[in-house]
Amino acid sequence: MQQFSIVTDQQILHPQVSVTQSPTRLSRQDRWQIPVLLATYALCVLLPGTETFLTTTLPAPFNNLFWASVIMYALPAILGIAFYGRAVIASFRSTFSSRPWLKIIAIIVSPVVIIVLNNIASQLTGPVTEAENEQKLQTAIQQAPLWATVALFVIIGPLVEEIIFRHILIGKCSAFAPTWLVASLSAVAFALIHVNQPAEIMAYLPMAVIFTLLYLAAHKQIALSYLAHILNNFLVVAVIPWMVATMGAP
Repeated sequence: MQQFSIVTDQQILHPQVSVTQSPTRLSRQDRWQIPVLLATYALCVLLPGTETFLTTTLPAPFNNLFWASVIMYALPAILGIAFYGRAVIASFRSTFSSRPWLKIIAIIVSPVVIIVLNNIASQLTGPVTEAENEQKLQTAIQQAPLWATVALFVIIGPLVEEIIFRHILIGKCSAFAPTWLVASLSAVAFALIHVNQPAEIMAYLPMAVIFTLLYLAAHKQIALSYLAHILNNFLVVAVIPWMVATMGAP
């Protein structure tokens, strides 16, 4: 069985550092950056009522789901880029330094695999319930220009989630627990934050599993899972609505 090892920020930025040695503790910076980023994400994105508060208090024309999402993700995105932006950029160089076409194919195929897994889940557990989050997303993308929705929901949102659920919850937390355990918990957590009731979880769990496997296959660097996340969200935000509108047009 292939063994995966932790790749720290220092190892990404300085390739001469061995990636086969897992860190036994967090760096001094990680010890304050991780709780600050996680707390900010929880308060801005996960805290119940934040979205409703913003949509009801923001002045027109900003009192809608799109602008509420902009405000909710702004601070976590700024902190995530400030804390781990250099490591994210360096992960692209490291990930695609060898066999780039194989990795590009994996990214392109990932949405197909997610669809197949969703279909398998629907056969085993019944029809997959459309998550309320997806309904809100479809509403939000109608409230702003396409370039703005792509920037927020395709580029920024996935970056924040990959830093938190892959880079931190798996890459960093592997210093304290087995990789299989933190990876499993991360996948479940990723699915749960996108749903409002248990019946909706199967709409996101296959996606969480695929992104997690891509992250592990890339030796715990987020370039691969981030690009797959971008492609998946781009299909949801831009391509699929365009196809539906085109096919439904007289």
